[in-house]
Amino acid sequence: MSKHSWLPRLPGRKPEGQGPAPAQSALTGALECAVEGTFLMVLARHEEALACYERGLEIAPRDSVLRWALWHGKGVALHKLGRLEEALACYDRGLEIDPHQSELWDAKAVALKALGRYEEELACYDRGLEIDPHRSDLWKYKGSALKALGKTQEAEACLRRAGELGGG
Repeated sequence: MSKHSWLPRLPGRKPEGQGPAPAQSALTGALECAVEGTFLMVLARHEEALACYERGLEIAPRDSVLRWALWHGKGVALHKLGRLEEALACYDRGLEIDPHQSELWDAKAVALKALGRYEEELACYDRGLEIDPHRSDLWKYKGSALKALGKTQEAEACLRRAGELGGG
């Protein structure tokens, strides 16, 4: 039985012994690692999730858009393990691949906040909102960051905007 036999059959995934072409196989394998890592994160098995994301990064084709998601997942796992500087490095690697992923800017902001780097945190929320101005959670988090910096009026405006978008 395959180590990934508990995963749903993904598009292009063939039964054991009937593998697809190498490039497709690598992409499918990397996707399976990402899915497994996500499940393990939900179960709070962060070390195991980290290993899955690392394995996915080893096998994912260099030109795959999946790579930014694997870097994101690895960063979140590292963050959960208290390895914040390493998490930041992962988010930066993901942003090198695709700087238009608001999820990466959000995750980077959370790590920066945990490190007490509040101005940088705020800049990340700004970048995330440039990409996706309808994410109410980013408006809320930006408002909280501004409030922590003593910028009450700006904070209130952000929190109002979050409420308008349904995330008050």
